[in-house]
Amino acid sequence: MREKSEVPLAIWGWSDRGRRRTANEDRILPHGAWPAPFQAQAEAAAARGYLVAVADGVSTAGLGAAAGETALAALFDRYYASEAPDIHEALADAVGAANAAAWSVTQQAAGNALAATTLVAAVVQDHTAWVAHVGDSRCYLITPERVELLTSDHSIIQELLDAGTIGIQEAREHPQQGVITRALGIGEAVAVDFSAPVVLGLENRLLLCSDGLTTLLDEAEIGTIVRRRQPRAAVEALIALANHRGGYDNISVVIVGHLEDIPWWRRWRH
Repeated sequence: MREKSEVPLAIWGWSDRGRRRTANEDRILPHGAWPAPFQAQAEAAAARGYLVAVADGVSTAGLGAAAGETALAALFDRYYASEAPDIHEALADAVGAANAAAWSVTQQAAGNALAATTLVAAVVQDHTAWVAHVGDSRCYLITPERVELLTSDHSIIQELLDAGTIGIQEAREHPQQGVITRALGIGEAVAVDFSAPVVLGLENRLLLCSDGLTTLLDEAEIGTIVRRRQPRAAVEALIALANHRGGYDNISVVIVGHLEDIPWWRRWRH
């Protein structure tokens, strides 16, 4: 049996405008195979791990795309330049830089325009993943047995669910669906949530996405598709299904997993 270190890591991300929006305000890292369109030396990845992220620009702000693009560029640059002693602190430092970059765009904007964006970011190193998030873009750990949500939405709907005011079915049809309570770019500082580090085993996948995916597919469907396919094919299948169901929003997905041969019996056992 091959050791983990002998199995290459596969990372693939894609962002789609969807069928109803005229523009795509999502931004992702990577777009395609890691690290494009950014650049990081192999030595940097070996020292600091692989950084992936999804930013969903707030469409009502008017500067959502600029917020996401600026935030991800700052996130990437600061993370690999950080002198923090560990991954958690380096990631926290990088998210702070991403917020500062988006806030700078807000300050330069005319009138009351906001350069606001969600952010979910993860670093994978030595088969362990560290996750940070602000807003309602999500990160899942998908194993052969379960789909585990590693983030908790910063949204009105999540607050109502946590309080027991509404149920899951009501949440899907609630008029405040999509209203977030935290974002990058709306102030000098932002509260960031960090998930406990998780092990990314050979059969596990890490999935980051915007709410354009999770409003149209449930967790069981996402898990089934991701388990049956390699990262690139899974990303393409998830986006295609979300578009088939209406594609009401921009749809962005990044998947991290090990590039191994998936036997036919494991593709279909789920």
